[in-house]
Amino acid sequence: MYEGLDDYLAGLPRTYYCTGGVCPSDSELQLRFLNEDHQRDELLLLVDAIESRTENKDDQARIAISLVQNIPYDKVAADTDNLENRYPYEVLFDNKGVCEEKSRLLAFLLREFGYGAVLFSYERENHMAVGIKCPEQYSLSNMGYCFIETTNPSIITDNMGQYREIGYLRSDPTRIVINDGESFASVSREYNDAKRLEELIWTASTKAGYLDSGEYEEWQKLVTKYGIVPT
Repeated sequence: MYEGLDDYLAGLPRTYYCTGGVCPSDSELQLRFLNEDHQRDELLLLVDAIESRTENKDDQARIAISLVQNIPYDKVAADTDNLENRYPYEVLFDNKGVCEEKSRLLAFLLREFGYGAVLFSYERENHMAVGIKCPEQYSLSNMGYCFIETTNPSIITDNMGQYREIGYLRSDPTRIVINDGESFASVSREYNDAKRLEELIWTASTKAGYLDSGEYEEWQKLVTKYGIVPT
């Protein structure tokens, strides 16, 4: 990572204005963070590094998703409302970010791998997540994009997480298109794992938080597989 590039990005404007009554779209605003030329050259090195680990496209996406999910959430910025509105490279350099910042980084990576990608903007809950193009039966609200939480490790398609102060995501998100690309075809494995984990959590809730030995072993394997930290 290069401090000089981080300093350069820190000096770029974060606000944009309407000209002649014409305002940039949500997609145009987000793409300005993704398309900065100096940043892109460096981020493509990360894309190359991931591609060197496997030739399987879906596994490349899984690596990128796990990488971004495991970047620490910037809880201090969120709690104090002191948001820097980081560029994707700054998220890597600082090794932290809030939901919108981390989601932009993941959207950049998925786009470079050739996937269809959107940002899910939950205005009422003040939250942002990522959508990756996938078979409709596994997608969020049949939108054709599978939900990906970026703030912490979770399973692709699992949108049932609870968030501080807002609880569950109950509103319909705005879909901000980043790239119209390929579909994440093998997502059924994550979808089935997410559904099974949800079933186990529900079962535990009916047994005062307990599972029998077989169910607990199954739960342990799933949270270990996806690096989920139980709460």
